[in-house]
Amino acid sequence: MKIRFHGSIVIGIFVFLLAVRPTAKADIVHVVANTNSALCTLTESSCLPISFTANFTTVQTLNIPYGYVDSIISMTGTLNGFSAVGGSGGWLFPAINNYRPYFTQINFMADGEHWQIGYDDLIVGSAIISLQTPGTGFSYTTWDAALVPTPEPSSLVLLGTGLFLVYLAVFKNKLFSL
Repeated sequence: MKIRFHGSIVIGIFVFLLAVRPTAKADIVHVVANTNSALCTLTESSCLPISFTANFTTVQTLNIPYGYVDSIISMTGTLNGFSAVGGSGGWLFPAINNYRPYFTQINFMADGEHWQIGYDDLIVGSAIISLQTPGTGFSYTTWDAALVPTPEPSSLVLLGTGLFLVYLAVFKNKLFSL
């Protein structure tokens, strides 16, 4: 009788949590970018040496006229070994096997300097990372981005409910003594 009563409470809580859970979850896009030396040589550009890694926290939104994009909520990472942090603004386009910064500029801070990321639409596959002050330096970079799998909030609720039911069945019915 007690198990049924406890089970009813657990199921009620589970249904309530599913009803009030957020409709969208934030995704994390992991990016690795390095100076594209071959492209810098080909275009006769004196590129800055860049080694960039970042995790962009994004949420999918509808952006007219571009369609669905992953809007950036925050960014953390490193640029040439220095901490790089960015707030909201900009988006990543979910392209085939990659997330690209099409038609946007993403601003961030690293080593006390203001930096920005843009997409070089003239040369397919590269992104530009530059200092925000014009004429102070930039670099064409390789750009490799991938979505990091994160569990849905409802999956976590299911996991918690299952663990709680196991706890009730094992410890409350004295199947196991501590």
